[in-house]
Amino acid sequence: MTSERSFTEADLKRIEATTMIASIEYHASLASTNDFALNQAANSASPLPQLVLADRQSAGRGRGHNRWWSHEGALTFSLLMPTVSAAILPQTALAAGLAVCEALAPFATDACLRVKWPNDVYAGQRKLCGILAEVPPTRNDLVVLGIGVNVNTDMAHGPRELSASATSLCHVVGKQFPLVDVLVPILDHLEEKLQWLVEDSERLMTQWRARCLLTGQPIAVELPNYCVWGICAGIDDEGALLLNTTAGQERCLAGTVRFRE
Repeated sequence: MTSERSFTEADLKRIEATTMIASIEYHASLASTNDFALNQAANSASPLPQLVLADRQSAGRGRGHNRWWSHEGALTFSLLMPTVSAAILPQTALAAGLAVCEALAPFATDACLRVKWPNDVYAGQRKLCGILAEVPPTRNDLVVLGIGVNVNTDMAHGPRELSASATSLCHVVGKQFPLVDVLVPILDHLEEKLQWLVEDSERLMTQWRARCLLTGQPIAVELPNYCVWGICAGIDDEGALLLNTTAGQERCLAGTVRFRE
Protein backbone atom coordinates (compact mmCIF):
# COMPACT_ATOMS: atom_id res chain seq x y z
CA MET A 1 0.00 0.00 0.00
CA THR A 2 1.33 3.41 -0.95
CA SER A 3 2.33 5.92 1.74
CA GLU A 4 1.44 8.89 -0.47
CA ARG A 5 -1.18 11.15 1.08
CA SER A 6 -4.48 11.58 -0.75
CA PHE A 7 -4.82 15.30 0.09
CA THR A 8 -2.16 17.99 -0.09
CA GLU A 9 -1.96 21.12 2.04
CA ALA A 10 -3.30 23.03 -0.96
CA ASP A 11 -6.27 20.64 -1.12
CA LEU A 12 -7.09 21.22 2.55
CA LYS A 13 -6.85 24.99 2.13
CA ARG A 14 -9.16 24.76 -0.89
CA ILE A 15 -11.73 22.83 1.16
CA GLU A 16 -11.70 25.40 3.98
CA ALA A 17 -11.76 28.36 1.58
CA THR A 18 -14.53 27.20 -0.76
CA THR A 19 -16.92 25.03 1.29
CA MET A 20 -18.91 25.21 4.51
CA ILE A 21 -16.11 23.45 6.43
CA ALA A 22 -14.72 25.50 9.35
CA SER A 23 -12.05 23.05 10.61
CA ILE A 24 -10.39 19.85 9.40
CA GLU A 25 -8.97 16.79 11.13
CA TYR A 26 -6.94 14.93 8.48
CA HIS A 27 -5.31 11.58 9.24
CA ALA A 28 -3.42 8.98 7.25
CA SER A 29 -5.38 6.26 9.03
CA LEU A 30 -8.26 6.01 11.49
CA ALA A 31 -10.26 3.09 12.76
CA SER A 32 -13.48 4.97 11.98
CA THR A 33 -14.01 8.60 11.02
CA ASN A 34 -17.44 8.49 12.66
CA ASP A 35 -15.98 7.23 15.94
CA PHE A 36 -13.36 9.98 15.84
CA ALA A 37 -16.03 12.61 15.16
CA LEU A 38 -18.23 11.30 17.98
CA ASN A 39 -15.26 11.69 20.33
CA GLN A 40 -14.67 15.19 18.99
CA ALA A 41 -18.27 16.09 19.84
CA ALA A 42 -17.57 15.45 23.50
CA ASN A 43 -14.01 16.75 23.76
CA SER A 44 -13.25 19.33 21.09
CA ALA A 45 -13.88 23.05 20.85
CA SER A 46 -12.96 23.24 17.15
CA PRO A 47 -15.21 25.36 14.91
CA LEU A 48 -18.10 23.57 13.22
CA PRO A 49 -18.81 22.13 10.74
CA GLN A 50 -15.72 19.98 11.21
CA LEU A 51 -14.46 17.58 8.56
CA VAL A 52 -12.83 14.37 9.77
CA LEU A 53 -10.93 12.97 6.82
CA ALA A 54 -8.86 9.79 6.57
CA ASP A 55 -6.87 8.21 3.77
CA ARG A 56 -7.69 4.80 5.19
CA GLN A 57 -10.16 3.31 7.67
CA SER A 58 -9.39 0.04 9.43
CA ALA A 59 -12.79 -0.40 11.09
CA GLY A 60 -15.31 1.68 9.18
CA ARG A 61 -18.90 1.20 10.36
CA GLY A 62 -22.28 0.94 8.71
CA ARG A 63 -25.67 0.66 10.38
CA GLY A 64 -26.03 -1.86 13.17
CA HIS A 65 -23.24 -4.43 13.06
CA ASN A 66 -22.37 -3.79 9.41
CA ARG A 67 -18.83 -2.88 8.45
CA TRP A 68 -17.73 -0.52 5.70
CA TRP A 69 -14.84 -1.97 3.76
CA SER A 70 -12.51 0.64 2.27
CA HIS A 71 -9.29 0.42 0.33
CA GLU A 72 -6.74 2.72 -1.25
CA GLY A 73 -8.50 5.27 -3.45
CA ALA A 74 -11.68 5.49 -1.37
CA LEU A 75 -13.05 8.80 -0.10
CA THR A 76 -13.86 8.32 3.59
CA PHE A 77 -14.92 11.20 5.81
CA SER A 78 -17.31 12.32 8.52
CA LEU A 79 -18.85 15.70 9.26
CA LEU A 80 -19.53 16.96 12.78
CA MET A 81 -22.13 19.71 12.57
CA PRO A 82 -25.10 21.28 14.33
CA THR A 83 -28.54 19.80 13.74
CA VAL A 84 -31.94 21.36 14.28
CA SER A 85 -33.26 18.16 15.80
CA ALA A 86 -32.14 14.57 16.41
CA ALA A 87 -35.60 13.54 15.18
CA ILE A 88 -34.67 14.36 11.57
CA LEU A 89 -31.82 11.82 11.43
CA PRO A 90 -33.52 9.70 8.72
CA GLN A 91 -34.09 12.75 6.53
CA THR A 92 -30.49 13.86 7.12
CA ALA A 93 -29.14 10.57 5.77
CA LEU A 94 -31.43 10.73 2.74
CA ALA A 95 -30.46 14.36 2.09
CA ALA A 96 -26.82 13.26 2.13
CA GLY A 97 -27.57 10.48 -0.34
CA LEU A 98 -29.27 12.93 -2.67
CA ALA A 99 -26.30 15.32 -2.36
CA VAL A 100 -23.86 12.55 -3.29
CA CYS A 101 -25.97 11.58 -6.33
CA GLU A 102 -26.06 15.15 -7.59
CA ALA A 103 -22.36 15.76 -6.89
CA LEU A 104 -21.26 12.62 -8.75
CA ALA A 105 -23.63 13.06 -11.70
CA PRO A 106 -21.27 15.37 -13.68
CA PHE A 107 -18.45 12.81 -13.30
CA ALA A 108 -20.61 9.86 -14.39
CA THR A 109 -22.98 11.35 -16.94
CA ASP A 110 -24.16 7.98 -18.27
CA ALA A 111 -24.66 6.32 -14.88
CA CYS A 112 -28.03 5.87 -13.20
CA LEU A 113 -27.37 7.22 -9.71
CA ARG A 114 -30.04 6.48 -7.12
CA VAL A 115 -30.59 6.55 -3.36
CA LYS A 116 -31.26 3.14 -1.83
CA TRP A 117 -33.16 3.70 1.40
CA PRO A 118 -32.08 4.29 4.06
CA ASN A 119 -28.43 5.19 3.54
CA ASP A 120 -26.78 4.00 0.32
CA VAL A 121 -26.07 5.41 -3.13
CA TYR A 122 -26.16 3.06 -6.09
CA ALA A 123 -24.82 3.29 -9.63
CA GLY A 124 -27.14 1.02 -11.56
CA GLN A 125 -27.58 -2.06 -9.39
CA ARG A 126 -24.29 -1.75 -7.50
CA LYS A 127 -23.47 0.09 -4.30
CA LEU A 128 -21.18 3.09 -4.77
CA CYS A 129 -21.48 4.94 -1.45
CA GLY A 130 -22.53 4.29 2.13
CA ILE A 131 -23.81 6.87 4.63
CA LEU A 132 -24.11 6.70 8.40
CA ALA A 133 -25.83 9.47 10.41
CA GLU A 134 -25.46 9.40 14.20
CA VAL A 135 -26.22 11.67 17.13
CA PRO A 136 -23.47 11.94 19.78
CA PRO A 137 -24.71 10.41 23.07
CA THR A 138 -24.11 13.58 25.08
CA ARG A 139 -24.87 16.20 22.38
CA ASN A 140 -28.28 15.88 20.73
CA ASP A 141 -27.75 19.31 19.18
CA LEU A 142 -25.06 17.83 16.90
CA VAL A 143 -24.99 15.19 14.19
CA VAL A 144 -22.15 13.09 12.82
CA LEU A 145 -22.58 12.28 9.16
CA GLY A 146 -20.21 9.64 7.80
CA ILE A 147 -19.82 9.16 4.05
CA GLY A 148 -17.72 6.59 2.23
CA VAL A 149 -17.47 6.72 -1.58
CA ASN A 150 -15.63 4.19 -3.69
CA VAL A 151 -13.90 6.69 -5.98
CA ASN A 152 -10.66 5.13 -7.26
CA THR A 153 -11.10 1.86 -5.41
CA ASP A 154 -10.11 -1.40 -7.07
CA MET A 155 -12.96 -3.64 -5.91
CA ALA A 156 -10.89 -6.75 -6.72
CA HIS A 157 -9.11 -6.16 -3.39
CA GLY A 158 -12.38 -6.32 -1.45
CA PRO A 159 -14.25 -9.21 0.16
CA ARG A 160 -15.60 -11.71 -2.36
CA GLU A 161 -19.24 -10.88 -1.58
CA LEU A 162 -18.67 -7.27 -2.71
CA SER A 163 -17.61 -8.22 -6.23
CA ALA A 164 -21.21 -8.73 -7.34
CA SER A 165 -22.82 -5.95 -5.32
CA ALA A 166 -20.46 -2.94 -5.21
CA THR A 167 -18.64 -0.70 -7.65
CA SER A 168 -16.42 2.38 -7.78
CA LEU A 169 -16.59 5.65 -9.66
CA CYS A 170 -13.43 4.86 -11.60
CA HIS A 171 -14.92 1.53 -12.72
CA VAL A 172 -18.16 3.20 -13.82
CA VAL A 173 -16.42 5.99 -15.74
CA GLY A 174 -13.17 4.34 -16.80
CA LYS A 175 -10.73 6.80 -15.24
CA GLN A 176 -9.52 7.98 -11.83
CA PHE A 177 -10.21 11.33 -10.15
CA PRO A 178 -8.39 13.51 -7.62
CA LEU A 179 -10.29 12.91 -4.38
CA VAL A 180 -10.49 16.62 -3.59
CA ASP A 181 -12.33 17.20 -6.89
CA VAL A 182 -14.98 14.74 -5.74
CA LEU A 183 -15.13 15.85 -2.11
CA VAL A 184 -15.67 19.58 -2.76
CA PRO A 185 -18.88 19.19 -4.85
CA ILE A 186 -20.22 16.65 -2.34
CA LEU A 187 -19.77 19.21 0.43
CA ASP A 188 -21.37 21.95 -1.69
CA HIS A 189 -24.42 19.85 -2.55
CA LEU A 190 -24.67 18.65 1.03
CA GLU A 191 -24.78 22.21 2.34
CA GLU A 192 -27.60 22.99 -0.08
CA LYS A 193 -29.63 19.88 0.72
CA LEU A 194 -29.31 20.32 4.48
CA GLN A 195 -30.53 23.88 4.04
CA TRP A 196 -33.52 22.56 2.09
CA LEU A 197 -34.20 20.16 4.95
CA VAL A 198 -34.95 23.18 7.10
CA GLU A 199 -36.31 25.72 4.61
CA ASP A 200 -37.69 23.85 1.57
CA SER A 201 -38.57 20.33 2.64
CA GLU A 202 -41.17 19.89 -0.12
CA ARG A 203 -38.54 20.45 -2.80
CA LEU A 204 -36.20 18.06 -1.03
CA MET A 205 -38.86 15.36 -0.79
CA THR A 206 -39.69 15.68 -4.48
CA GLN A 207 -36.06 15.08 -5.38
CA TRP A 208 -35.74 12.20 -2.91
CA ARG A 209 -38.62 10.43 -4.58
CA ALA A 210 -37.21 11.00 -8.05
CA ARG A 211 -33.95 9.33 -6.97
CA CYS A 212 -35.46 6.43 -5.00
CA LEU A 213 -33.99 3.17 -6.28
CA LEU A 214 -36.66 1.01 -4.64
CA THR A 215 -39.94 2.57 -5.81
CA GLY A 216 -42.07 -0.03 -7.55
CA GLN A 217 -39.65 -2.84 -6.69
CA PRO A 218 -40.59 -6.08 -4.90
CA ILE A 219 -38.50 -6.04 -1.71
CA ALA A 220 -38.24 -7.43 1.79
CA VAL A 221 -37.49 -5.22 4.78
CA GLU A 222 -35.82 -7.07 7.64
CA LEU A 223 -36.84 -5.60 11.01
CA PRO A 224 -35.53 -6.63 14.45
CA ASN A 225 -38.28 -9.21 15.11
CA TYR A 226 -39.83 -9.95 11.71
CA CYS A 227 -39.59 -9.46 7.97
CA VAL A 228 -42.03 -7.51 5.77
CA TRP A 229 -42.56 -8.36 2.09
CA GLY A 230 -44.19 -6.12 -0.49
CA ILE A 231 -43.85 -3.52 -3.23
CA CYS A 232 -42.04 -0.28 -2.38
CA ALA A 233 -44.36 2.72 -2.64
CA GLY A 234 -41.62 5.32 -2.11
CA ILE A 235 -40.50 7.49 0.79
CA ASP A 236 -42.75 9.67 2.95
CA ASP A 237 -42.13 13.16 4.32
CA GLU A 238 -40.35 11.87 7.42
CA GLY A 239 -37.97 9.66 5.45
CA ALA A 240 -39.82 6.41 6.16
CA LEU A 241 -40.04 3.70 3.52
CA LEU A 242 -43.57 2.84 2.40
CA LEU A 243 -44.28 -0.79 1.58
CA ASN A 244 -47.50 -2.06 0.05
CA THR A 245 -48.16 -5.52 1.47
CA THR A 246 -51.06 -7.97 1.28
CA ALA A 247 -52.16 -6.64 4.70
CA GLY A 248 -52.01 -2.98 3.71
CA GLN A 249 -49.32 -0.31 3.67
CA GLU A 250 -46.43 -0.68 6.11
CA ARG A 251 -44.32 2.30 7.17
CA CYS A 252 -40.70 1.42 7.96
CA LEU A 253 -38.46 3.89 9.79
CA ALA A 254 -35.56 1.43 9.95
CA GLY A 255 -34.61 -1.95 8.60
CA THR A 256 -32.46 -3.77 6.07
CA VAL A 257 -33.75 -3.97 2.50
CA ARG A 258 -33.37 -7.10 0.38
CA PHE A 259 -34.37 -7.29 -3.26
CA ARG A 260 -36.80 -10.03 -4.32
CA GLU A 261 -37.08 -11.71 -7.69
